[in-house]
Amino acid sequence: MTQVNSNPLAQMDATKLLVLSSVFITLFIAFIDEGNYNFNWVYDLGSWVALLIYTSVIFFIQFLVFKIFLKKYQMIGKIISGVLIVTIIVLMITFGVSYN
Repeated sequence: MTQVNSNPLAQMDATKLLVLSSVFITLFIAFIDEGNYNFNWVYDLGSWVALLIYTSVIFFIQFLVFKIFLKKYQMIGKIISGVLIVTIIVLMITFGVSYN
């Protein structure tokens, strides 16, 4: 009898999850950017370029944390830990830059 893993995170590729989390983190930062709390930035092409750059940088950092610093953890622990670590670091940098 074969056992089926019903955990959707275990079935999904780690790279796809890191890309997805990078997009969500970047969209959250774009949402709260400059205290606007809206998505009016979508009408500006330059904002899309910045979104792509931020998403790429956040993904790269997550990927490094995932591959280098979290080698000894199980797959699900790696993904959750990597996303949480990078999210906290990015939010600290974002709030530190915007309030100084």
